[in-house]
Amino acid sequence: MGDGTKEYLQTKGNLSVKVWRQKAEDCCHFWTVTEWADVDAIKGFAGEDYEKAKYYPQDEGILLEFEEKVNHYETYPVVSGKVS
Repeated sequence: MGDGTKEYLQTKGNLSVKVWRQKAEDCCHFWTVTEWADVDAIKGFAGEDYEKAKYYPQDEGILLEFEEKVNHYETYPVVSGKVS
């Protein structure tokens, strides 16, 4: 998790990084969830093709699967039961 999470945190416009883990019987599944100020901030990390997954050399031998694309979602704060 070192290089990727460090690079996220060092990228201008990154608001947060979380790593989710789900333990299965024979392996663990990990998801990296980040929040960004805007699409330009994401491009600052991932490049112009910001929907393409980014990997590091040390991921080989650790990760079981290499997704080609990432998923982007918009988030909305909920305050007092209302979406703002």
